[in-house]
Amino acid sequence: MSSSCRIRRCSRLPDQYERSIVVFREARQRQSLTMLDHNLGHVQQYKGNYDDAIAIYRKALVAYYDIGDLGHQAIALSDIGAAFGSKGCFTEALVHHQKSAELAEAIGDRSQLAAALCGAGDAHRGLGSYGAATESYEQAHRLAGEIEAPYLNAKALYGLGEIRHINDPIWRDERGEPHPTSRFSFVRG
Repeated sequence: MSSSCRIRRCSRLPDQYERSIVVFREARQRQSLTMLDHNLGHVQQYKGNYDDAIAIYRKALVAYYDIGDLGHQAIALSDIGAAFGSKGCFTEALVHHQKSAELAEAIGDRSQLAAALCGAGDAHRGLGSYGAATESYEQAHRLAGEIEAPYLNAKALYGLGEIRHINDPIWRDERGEPHPTSRFSFVRG
């Protein structure tokens, strides 16, 4: 390649860099705005407005998809699952936590994978699928220990404790149902 060709190519570089900076700034601005919207979903969820939270999380999920932010897509999926779980819609919760886990595993986000596994454990527990819940919590516990994530480890251990408590005969009535005085009487096996 002649030096004049290299010079012509190099003379276009500043323009290309300038355009890339503009595109990058627009993408970062959109991501930041989406993250703010996403956080409003948390506010709605904490206020008990689960349908509003789900709508906001879904809007954020679409925006994260549009900008190619896989990590935040996985988080939004887990948040949708958590909101469905708060509503008592455990099947929908499970579907979203599983999608989050698949995406987190595909991109190598082990922290989000552990969080999604805890969410899946919660959903399985709500469905009365204690074996599947135990498996999810144990995977999350193992992973949280490997990545040294104490909060996720505690969450997984708490879930395992809940399952053990639910399955303890002392908390069951003569038919095997959770005893009415148990704090787990809402769970049906």
